[in-house]
Amino acid sequence: GPPQVRRNLLNIIAVVRLGGGDVDPNTRASWAFVDALGQASEQGIGARVAHVLLPDDSEVEVGDAQNANHASAANTRQTDPSLPPGVSIATAMARAHAVLARRFGGRYAMLFLKDANEARPVQREAGNPFAPPLRSGAPRWSDCERAFAKAHKRGFRARAKYEFKKKTGKDKKHAPNVDDDAVAKDLAVTLGDIADLTASSSAAKYVTDATSFLERRGVEGPAGLVNGLYFTAQHAQAMGADLTSLAFHYAQRELAAAARAVFSGELTDELADADPRGAYGWAHRNAVTKRSAFLEKSRDT
Repeated sequence: GPPQVRRNLLNIIAVVRLGGGDVDPNTRASWAFVDALGQASEQGIGARVAHVLLPDDSEVEVGDAQNANHASAANTRQTDPSLPPGVSIATAMARAHAVLARRFGGRYAMLFLKDANEARPVQREAGNPFAPPLRSGAPRWSDCERAFAKAHKRGFRARAKYEFKKKTGKDKKHAPNVDDDAVAKDLAVTLGDIADLTASSSAAKYVTDATSFLERRGVEGPAGLVNGLYFTAQHAQAMGADLTSLAFHYAQRELAAAARAVFSGELTDELADADPRGAYGWAHRNAVTKRSAFLEKSRDT
């Protein structure tokens, strides 16, 4: 396989809306972007990848009784029978992903998204048994729930071990086993919160916080950022490309710039160590001056 990456010089953020159906071009672009990044990760490409899942933009923010009365009427794209009226698959996935990222970390949000993506309907090319499967549409929420339960269980147990080490100073391997009933109880409460249409939903607040953070920086989805370089599906279309191919074009360009910097002596271990953010800082050296607002990691998202 490829060599181990000592310093990460490629950071990709996908801002996507994962709705159902293949009619909306933004939905198709979002799922294709997620699919391509997943395949790249499986092939061992050395990049740090993160996702921001956006809610369905046809939905009404439910924060009071008046909005609640009109929520189901605004959600004409709600088709999954496992979800309550007023919550689309895009919004439910955005909430589930945000909860895992906020409570347990990006690793478990990524696990959820990977399994949910693999649960999408598969179509195979007729007459070609060797062609890779093509996914279309969105997964069922019941499949998403199973993906969420798997990621939640792992994240819940890992968090418990972390808290044990933080509290006692002992190695995590000495942490007591987490009771299955505690995991199941927390899972049920969390899934209920994801489907909650009231203003008390923590999952809905997490999504609102993330989308507000993006909006304040001029980021609209579906879009991507490669080392801070922001581009949208519309930018890609104007260049005769799609979101995925433009993302990998910019990634190749950044890797070529890094190689030139290493050979010229502009980038060395010592220089990277001198930056407060290490190699991450060098990779984002010109991000503020690039096409649009630079989205940086924030504890608020």
